Amino acid sequence: MERALIEATLVRYPANYETTNRRPVDQAFADAMANVYATYPDDHNIASIYAVALFLLEDRRGYRDLADPDLQRLHGVLTRVLAQDIKHPGACHLYIHATESSQQPERALACADHLASTVPLASHIQHMPSHTWNEVGLWGRSVRANTAAKNADLLAAQGKGFSYGPTHNLHMLLFAASYDGQGAVATQAGKDYRKYAGDAQFEATTLIRFGRFDEVLALNHRPDNGASAAIYDFAKGYAMLKSGDLAGAETTLKTLQGYIATTKDKIRFHPAKTVVGVLTHILAGEISVTQGDTEAALEAFTQAVSLEDALDYDEPEPLPFAARHWLGQTLLDAGQPSRAEAVFRDELKDHPHNGWSLHGLQQSLAARGMDDPAVNEDLQKSWARADIWLSGAKF
Repeated sequence: MERALIEATLVRYPANYETTNRRPVDQAFADAMANVYATYPDDHNIASIYAVALFLLEDRRGYRDLADPDLQRLHGVLTRVLAQDIKHPGACHLYIHATESSQQPERALACADHLASTVPLASHIQHMPSHTWNEVGLWGRSVRANTAAKNADLLAAQGKGFSYGPTHNLHMLLFAASYDGQGAVATQAGKDYRKYAGDAQFEATTLIRFGRFDEVLALNHRPDNGASAAIYDFAKGYAMLKSGDLAGAETTLKTLQGYIATTKDKIRFHPAKTVVGVLTHILAGEISVTQGDTEAALEAFTQAVSLEDALDYDEPEPLPFAARHWLGQTLLDAGQPSRAEAVFRDELKDHPHNGWSLHGLQQSLAARGMDDPAVNEDLQKSWARADIWLSGAKF
């Protein structure tokens, strides 16, 4: 068994390996591990390594068709292990990744419930269940998971644990807390991210999410990175607008429009012009709202939604809020509750059980003299950990 694994590993790491031409090497490794797996089909660790090899051949970005034969083969290897050992950390870790961007991320819920307990001092294992929980709208669980991951990172710094991806853990924490209404947790995670990574974009955007505009104006940590700086500038411009400085907001808008017209920057693998474009249209729309031009605002927010929908799958997403929150709330405020209802229902498909959208949906129904007990119950449960009082889907 050990000889077979060593020989397969030599295939995976050949001499003179060219990272720009990975596919032939990845395929050769998958073929080698297929032989090892065929010889030892009941060894769960070998099955997990074989699944790694198959996973290297798959595209993690974008929703994948569960009917695809290659994906079914990968799932088959993993579910065979999990049927016998639901707590196997290797198989569960991979199964979460293999389902998170599919049409049925809930397939990994059973193993997600057990994964953290398998390696308590490994931050990445504490964090991993949140990839499933975010997709199904279990935001409170995701907050707890990434809090545990953050604490494991802190223990690792003292030689008492294993750290992997501390900035990713903080990003996921602030994202989940933002959708869960936990403003104190989200904004602190944004601040911690800035201290750890030297990037204040999430500190700024979480403060915008929770309407803490005076604190945004007090920030003095503009990032050096062009894309991060643009996101930070959006937050400043939005806070200016909400603090009565329309001229400052309009100046910021022009700066952002100039940036997206010329930039070739990336935010992870997303084009910065798309991510910052979402924010640019949100700011433009909010300026139009302030000026009383509802039609222009709706057009701007609709463009923001279109750009947001064009982003590839990512976990977490680059922004801790959704453009549809602005579009739906503006429709509601403009006396168009039926259209607002449709927007909030669409948003809940992207981010299930989030209070921002549920509140907007509840208000859209109330404006038409309607009441839905299921929506009311969902909002009560989903917002149970929130530390803010909602007056709308956005501040």
